[in-house]
Amino acid sequence: MMSHQPILCLLLTAVTVLSSCLDEQDFHSPEQPETPSVPTVPEGNYFADSLEYTPEKQRQTLTDIQRGYFRFFYENCQADSKMALIGTERSINTVALAGSAYAATAIPVAVERGWITRKEGAQRFLDMCTFLNKAERYHGAWSHWMDGKTGTGLPFNQKQQSAGDLVETSFMMMGLFICSEYFNSEDATETEARAFVSKFHNEIDWNFYTNGEKTLYWAWDKDLGFAPLKITGPCEALPAYLLALSAPEEYAVTEDVYTNGWRGNKFFNAGRTTYGYTFELGGEEKGGPLFTTQHPFLWINPFLYQDNYADYWEFCTNHALINRHYSLNDAPKEYLYDEYNWGLSACYGPEPLGYKGRAPGESRDDGTICTTGAMGTIPVTPFYALQVIRSLYETPHLQGTYGIADAYNRSLAWADSRYLSISVMPVVSVIENYRSGLIWKLALQSEPIRQGLEAAGFKAVTYPEGFCQNPVNLQTGAVDLTAHPDTEDYNIRYWSDAASADIYFTINCEEKVRKVTPDEIKQGINVLQLPYDRWSKCAYSLDMYKDNKRIDTLNINLR
Repeated sequence: MMSHQPILCLLLTAVTVLSSCLDEQDFHSPEQPETPSVPTVPEGNYFADSLEYTPEKQRQTLTDIQRGYFRFFYENCQADSKMALIGTERSINTVALAGSAYAATAIPVAVERGWITRKEGAQRFLDMCTFLNKAERYHGAWSHWMDGKTGTGLPFNQKQQSAGDLVETSFMMMGLFICSEYFNSEDATETEARAFVSKFHNEIDWNFYTNGEKTLYWAWDKDLGFAPLKITGPCEALPAYLLALSAPEEYAVTEDVYTNGWRGNKFFNAGRTTYGYTFELGGEEKGGPLFTTQHPFLWINPFLYQDNYADYWEFCTNHALINRHYSLNDAPKEYLYDEYNWGLSACYGPEPLGYKGRAPGESRDDGTICTTGAMGTIPVTPFYALQVIRSLYETPHLQGTYGIADAYNRSLAWADSRYLSISVMPVVSVIENYRSGLIWKLALQSEPIRQGLEAAGFKAVTYPEGFCQNPVNLQTGAVDLTAHPDTEDYNIRYWSDAASADIYFTINCEEKVRKVTPDEIKQGINVLQLPYDRWSKCAYSLDMYKDNKRIDTLNINLR
């Protein structure tokens, strides 16, 4: 095992949320622009919207969604294994490995939110580990689907009759590592569960799944051999390479397997933009299904990482913005997409496509919206996600036992009533990352995850001094902001090259200019907070000053 580098230790404190002092008086400066850099838009015109985005309303909505989806797993699991079922209207004894991985990840959320006790959460963690310990394995990897009573691997398709699924095994391990970090006491149940996880970590032969080549293969069948599917990026399978790099030496892969396997021929497209958004990773110019960036970055905090190829906040954010832009502007009008109805990802759907990974483009879009598609963008594009979430939440025919169902198609007047574990279970933790960052924090504490990121060349983000990591809509030139549901502040990120720098901000609207001075400034990313109840819901121009010189401007719409 390689020792971790100091740079990733610094990431634990890289993002600092700051309080702000608000000067109520009009402010004037020689560097102040003559007029606001955004047009004056009367409130009630540009912001006409029948939905409520108050912090209180958001808290209720998001908590209800998180809790409902967790109930799907906790109350509707397979009885013997306590693992997640594939979904409703599927076999009551077939468990899904990836669905269970996302479910395990969500257990700490349920404890923190008070839906179950710590004792109940630890017991479920142990129950899942006990089943996984007896389940059939293939050079350490588990099957895509398993019999919840016996642990026997079940066929996923004709090429995976009795096979280990390396990608879903990596997801399962990520979920178990999260639980290991959270359930870290000397309690007997927690100790026994952690011992199982350590055992699994020491038994998965990642190197076997290279098939002697400089790449990882997705699956190996004990009768049919390797499935003809190499794992190349970028896609949801990033955790497989990270854990393969940080595995015990006997089973780990070398760096050139990551370099040659994950970074295939279509990995990097220098200078490529889509609708004006930088989007250089991957072979799909408009991005694939939304889950391909949402699921791996459920565990990996994209706000913290860059490498030689990408800023991962930008990659995830622009994937969401491109998907939304296509839906609102380029998709066939008869699909009836709008700001409240978009999100192309993997979901059920009407025939002839049925279940499919939907994405922008004629052959991959039939007007079916994945309800969790836009939901999953909430960490990177909060307001646009909440526009969809609030609309779905208030649409009765999309509600079921556990909340919002899987998919719908407005043009065909079709709505699903089913739930799929690989769709709904990640949402519990994705929303929690937006609210508290819990899963991201636990992942940073996990040595195998941290070492994998280091070995893959992930490093701490750096930016030019000024505003950063704010999702600018290139059609309007502004960032649409909604107040955080728990802190009740509008959050604007900016970079400072030094701690305690002489930085302040002016906020301009029509003829009025107000000054905001942060209480504290750290080197790196800071967050300027504007209290929800002290600002009108309209368009502003926000200027950043250092040493009394304006260094950056950001147009913002407070919603």
